[in-house]
Amino acid sequence: MSVFIDKSQYYETMGIDRIVAIDPLSDGVVVDAGSAITVDVVKNGVFEGGFIYPGVDAMQKTYKNISSALDYSFNFDIDLDIMPKNSQDAISYGFFKTLYSEVISHNLPVLLTGGNAKELKKIFKNATVDEKLIFHGMKQIIKKAKLC
Repeated sequence: MSVFIDKSQYYETMGIDRIVAIDPLSDGVVVDAGSAITVDVVKNGVFEGGFIYPGVDAMQKTYKNISSALDYSFNFDIDLDIMPKNSQDAISYGFFKTLYSEVISHNLPVLLTGGNAKELKKIFKNATVDEKLIFHGMKQIIKKAKLC
């Protein structure tokens, strides 16, 4: 697959799965919510950059490791416009508000993929969930390569 991709557009250690997911995009923010949450921004067909955030399970374990009093599952139904008044919502807000604010700050369509994509759809209400984004990316890259 990598012979069909100009890897110079991406950074050296960027995973091929992330590249394949975003390479065919013209505009969008891809949030891949798996073991880690990767966020990649593409604007006018150019990779603008991205970041890696701990995944939902990893972050929940982090809070539990801080204190057993923080051993909660995240509340995916939280209203990010209201400051929390309980511990479960406080950890949920702290995790989701930062992620949400950064993602939407780019004013681009948001695509969710990965194991927690459906749960994150509750946070990113206007996002599109594509559980097969990487496979769709592969098909587009192959199709483009055949046309050349």
